[in-house]
Amino acid sequence: MDNMPDSIYFKDKESKLIRVSKFMADRFSATVNELIGKSDFDFQDQIHAQKAYDDEQDIQKTKKPKIDYIEKENRKDGSEQWVSTTKMPLINARGEMVGTFGMSRDVTKVKMLEQERHEAILDKAVSQGKFEIASDVMHDIGNAVVGFGSYLTRIRRLQNEESPDNLKNLAWFFEKQKAVLAASIGETKADAVVKMLSSMAQTQKASQEEINKSISEQLNIITNIQEILNIQRQYISGHESQERKPVNIRNIINDSLSMLFASLDKMAIAVSLNIATELPIIKGDRTKLMQALLNVFRNSIEAIDMNAPEKSISVNAYSNAGQLVLQVKDNGNGFDKLTADRLFGKGFTTKLSGSGMGLYNCKAILESHEGTIGITSEGQGKGSLTTIGFKI
Repeated sequence: MDNMPDSIYFKDKESKLIRVSKFMADRFSATVNELIGKSDFDFQDQIHAQKAYDDEQDIQKTKKPKIDYIEKENRKDGSEQWVSTTKMPLINARGEMVGTFGMSRDVTKVKMLEQERHEAILDKAVSQGKFEIASDVMHDIGNAVVGFGSYLTRIRRLQNEESPDNLKNLAWFFEKQKAVLAASIGETKADAVVKMLSSMAQTQKASQEEINKSISEQLNIITNIQEILNIQRQYISGHESQERKPVNIRNIINDSLSMLFASLDKMAIAVSLNIATELPIIKGDRTKLMQALLNVFRNSIEAIDMNAPEKSISVNAYSNAGQLVLQVKDNGNGFDKLTADRLFGKGFTTKLSGSGMGLYNCKAILESHEGTIGITSEGQGKGSLTTIGFKI
């Protein structure tokens, strides 16, 4: 009773303590004598005390013990503890029922570990479900992108088949036959026909060149989307690529802005580029870096008020003191010092529908490339400046 590291107790027929172990007294911050004559109603909450009383009365009636069961003890002070309990009928030498006795062992740590393990299993199941949904969504997006690319390729093929040289040759033919044509319809009309055909030929050629350029840009964007989808699939499968290749930051900037063209155009945001002619090449994962820059540009777009009289984003890229520096400045809403200190925190967001993972992931990507990122603002309504640096 004095040395066992368990709560050992004997109770009378009214479930009042008649003998307790020293360990049990210590658990309740009391002495052995202070617990004698007390019941669970004196130090447990009402619900737990009543249940213990009912159990002990039932054991006395049936003479059937309750062996090694787990229960939660709720103290009056609000603390909780899980114990493994055994309760037995207490019978004297004459075979008379005189009460109960039992032993409780603290298993709170074991119970907490079980709960953590159970929660971990649930979290894993939820994550797996999210991964499966994400995988299905990316599969659908991938199919749509492939289909879109097929249509663009078909349009390009039709464009190539419709050669502007035919109209050009027709204009040249009428030019050569201008004298004959003038004899038939008059010199003024003949001259007008030739000029009109020549103008149509030039317009058609310029239009086809513009369309082909747009198709090329769209196909490049599709390639970028497919690269992003591919890296996301690698994240889900747990086989993230560690490959580092030479990367031209100018191309990533241009491709990122191309992908955001619709948003920039809708918001009527003026974008100015000041990119040094000779930028150093860095080594990295092009798709990840593009994800980071897309996030930075998107944040600047979303920070600008739709009704602002002037809306602008400026992008500067240059090398300085052994670093490749990229700066993105907007005239958006800006932020205060309190927000600045939390910007890169996991789960922090100032957006109503934000996940709080954008800048957190952005920082992780850049740091994995031995890069840095910082965002500053002079205050609310004064825009923000994002500065990214890469070691050359």
